[in-house]
Amino acid sequence: MRIGSLSKKYNTSIDKIYFYIKSGLLVPKLRGKQYEFDTTCEKDFETILRLRSLDFSIKEIHAFLSIFRISGFVYQEDANDIIRILDAKQQEMENKRASIGKAIEQIAKIKSELVESTRKQPKRLTGFPTHMLSLLECPNCHHDFHLDRIDMSPQYVYNCNVKCDCGYEAKIEDGIFLTPNENTSRYDRPDLSREYYKDIPPELTSLFQRSYNWMTDYLMKEQKDGRVIMETHINAYFFLQNALNSLNTKAHFIVTDKFPEMLRLYKHLIESTDCELDIGYIADDSLNFPIKNECVDLFIDFSVLMIIFLQSGFPS
Repeated sequence: MRIGSLSKKYNTSIDKIYFYIKSGLLVPKLRGKQYEFDTTCEKDFETILRLRSLDFSIKEIHAFLSIFRISGFVYQEDANDIIRILDAKQQEMENKRASIGKAIEQIAKIKSELVESTRKQPKRLTGFPTHMLSLLECPNCHHDFHLDRIDMSPQYVYNCNVKCDCGYEAKIEDGIFLTPNENTSRYDRPDLSREYYKDIPPELTSLFQRSYNWMTDYLMKEQKDGRVIMETHINAYFFLQNALNSLNTKAHFIVTDKFPEMLRLYKHLIESTDCELDIGYIADDSLNFPIKNECVDLFIDFSVLMIIFLQSGFPS
């Protein structure tokens, strides 16, 4: 039988057969430039396939076949040698089974913990922080807003109408400042299922993490009491969420995105943690935010920062 016929009969690639020949598992006769596989060689091939299906290594299969090739399997000691090989493999598989059983239990535990964590209810309900209302102003005429129909507590504004004498109108709904600049794109959408993350190669994710580390270190040095830190475009990537334990609770944080749905998701995530930060969420599909000019001390836009870092070779 030629190599092509052997490959077709056993549904195995020719490259794999050549590999077995090179490894010494198969020793066919060479007629000119063609290998010929007799019944003995075909029987060896069947043994190889059977043992490979049982997770035997190339080295173990080679030792197995060598016993037959050296003595022809005519002595009891040959059978004992084969049995010792099988015993060792059986014990290895038993150990793997026990290890796999423990791994399965741990995987089930991790799954259970994740499911439970996603069911967590917010530990506290937040709104737009009252101490940050002084940062707001009309983006058109730069005058202060008037608030009416207010649902609030001493710490937060949960719902209200926001108006300016120039005619600008907005509202705070469920603690999120909603401007009239709504997203109207037919193609863009809120990435609530985080599909963006799923398409990122692991190598790029590692680069993001190095950027996270650099940004967190920088933020820890720069976030002083009363400073205003603003993150935008969270539909693309979260940053503050991954640095919560490093943030100064006496700094002021503003988070913006064009999609209110993303802000609600972000807000729910923050409320489900032990974080004590007060964050002002603003939904606005423009760069004309309803905040006072030059009030932001530190601006975080992850996509922009990534471009700057990459162009400057930063972070290393």
